[in-house]
Parts: sequence; structure tokens; C-alpha cells
Amino acid sequence: MPGLRDGLIGTLVTRATPEACAGISFLATKVPAEERVWMQWRRHEAIKNALRRAWTAKTRTSEEILAMARDFRAVTIDTMDDLLDAVLACQARRS
Repeated sequence: MPGLRDGLIGTLVTRATPEACAGISFLATKVPAEERVWMQWRRHEAIKNALRRAWTAKTRTSEEILAMARDFRAVTIDTMDDLLDAVLACQARRS
């Protein structure tokens, strides 16, 4: 049974939909206390996967790429570091 449980939880983590994350949260409340940290860790992994998918799911069209090439302020944001750099650059321009 542990193998089946781990496989099902792994599937939810990989699926990484809001429903899967909510399911893992619900299951974390039902497991014995000594397994709750493990379940919360798996939920954290699912959330990271969902965020990663949200960041990388959008492909850029040729029109978007050309518009970015024309605007020197345009940046692509693919990582959290890219986002931080963009926010800091925006704040610097406003100062």
C-alpha cells in the first residue's frame, strides 16, 4: 500500500493543478501526524511545479518578439531572478 500511496501522491504532484494541490492539502489533514510534514513537502513540490508550468507555458509569438526587439525596456522573464531584475529596473526608472 505505501507504494500505491506514494505513486498516487506523485501523480498529484506531477499534475500540479489547483485541484491536485488542494487534494494533497486535504490528504495532509487525514494522515497520521508523523506523515504530515512529508505531505506538506509534497504539496510544496506541487505548488512549485504549478508555478513553473505557469511561467513556461506561454510561448511567444513572432509579433511579441518583434515588439520586444523594438522596445529597449522589454525583457523576458523566465525565472524569479529575471522578475526581480525587471522590478528593480522599473523602480530605478521611476526614481
